Order: sequence, then C-alpha cells, then structure tokens
Amino acid sequence: MGGKVRDYKAENYNPLMRKSVKNLLVQKVRFEYGFFRNKKMAELFIDDILAVISKFDVPSSSLKPGQILWMAVAEDDFSYNKPMDRHHLIPVILSLATEEDIQKLRNGAEPQEIRKERIARMFMEAKEQKGVLGLNDIALFLGYSRSVISQAAREYQLENQTMLPSRGLIHDLGPTTTHKADIVKLYLKGMLTSEISKRTYHSNYSVDKYIKGFERVKLLYDKNFDTDQIVLLTGMTSSLVKQYLELIKEYLAEKLPDAKKNRAN
Repeated sequence: MGGKVRDYKAENYNPLMRKSVKNLLVQKVRFEYGFFRNKKMAELFIDDILAVISKFDVPSSSLKPGQILWMAVAEDDFSYNKPMDRHHLIPVILSLATEEDIQKLRNGAEPQEIRKERIARMFMEAKEQKGVLGLNDIALFLGYSRSVISQAAREYQLENQTMLPSRGLIHDLGPTTTHKADIVKLYLKGMLTSEISKRTYHSNYSVDKYIKGFERVKLLYDKNFDTDQIVLLTGMTSSLVKQYLELIKEYLAEKLPDAKKNRAN
C-alpha cells in the first residue's frame, strides 16, 4: 500500500507559478522562433532580455521633478567605427531642470548662462554614472542645434578653466583636437600626469601619449622641419600639429634661440 504520497500543494500552486511574463516569452520563443527543442537556451535568452529591461525600468519615484532617464554610451566602450545599435548602452538619470536653475533665472540670471550650466551638469551627471553623452544628446534635450551646444560648452570650459566629459573628449572622437592641446597646456604649466588625468577625464596612458606626441613635434620644430614635414613624419593631422606649434610659440619662445623666436613670430 506504500504508494507515492501526492503533493497537493505543488499540484495546486505550481501551475500558478508558471503564469509569468517570463514563461509566456519562453513559450513564444520556443514555439514561434525555432527554440522548441532547446527550452534551456530559450530560458537563458529571455533571462538576458528581462535583465536588460530591468535596468531601464526605473520607478518614477526615483526621478526628481525635472529629471529624465536616458541611454548613454558606456564610458568604457571605446569601440570605433560601429553604429550606435552595437554600442554598450547604460541608463543614466539626467537633470534637465532644477530648482536652482529656476531660482537663478528668478534672480535675474541670463538664460544663456543657465544653458551653459545645464549642459555641463548633464555631461558630468552621465560621467558620474559611468556613461558619456554626445553633443547630439544635449542638443536633443535642450532643443538647440549641435553647433549652439558645442559653442556653449566651449565657453563654459574657458570660463571655468575645466574640461567637460563629453563622449568626444572621453573617447577621443570627432575632428576636434582642442582637448589634446589643452592637456599639453597643463603639462607645460608643470602639472604631473596624474593631475592632468584627473582634471581632463583622461587616462594616464592617454595623457602621456599626447605629451609624447607634443615632444615629437617640438623636436622636429627645433630641427627646422616645416609644418608639412612634421605632419608627414609624425602621422598627426595638420590641425593638431598646428595647435602644438602654436603652443610652442606661446609657451616656449623664450627658451628658444633668437632665430627661433623670430621664426615663431
């Protein structure tokens, strides 16, 4: 008579446990997308999808008034020449408007100044969350063209003697070479690599690479090579070489022989 004891609780509640979105998606993948013979693979696939969705499913209570959830490129995704849909994206919370913004405007601050602060704030907020934003992201949020955002960001950096952690800066993208020259300026002022790295959001390796590049340009300049020859020998862009040469004229003219001083002028 010692038959198997029935587990009535399991019989009653196991079917209810299977009434989940995960199981619904697993069944859809198995029976509609060719995973019928591999239930385990279908489950792993759906687990991955749900994990991604959960990262972006931020409860509204986590957002303050004036904040949005956005997808930024991961700070450590340095891949080049690939479409955006192949980049590693992460969720970041950005403050489009704050009580402080409103208070400053109420007290007479110019909208242009607040715009600069908003641009800087969003770049830095994304960086603090291990993400990076491009100029196009900020342009979309604020309703201005990319060129307007770029100009405002440059003005903020000059006025505050800092560099904003845009994607172009962190991932060394785009045609601009200004940040490389800015790094060299700090080097010429006597800053150590670690200090420059912290201030400019660059790795020690990148800072040293730009400094070595500058020293190569200076060495060739000292040997009377012209701009075109320096471009050819270093493999750098003409615009970057010209910026480095301007730094030589600005910071090193007093250390060069008189003939070089005349040449610099």
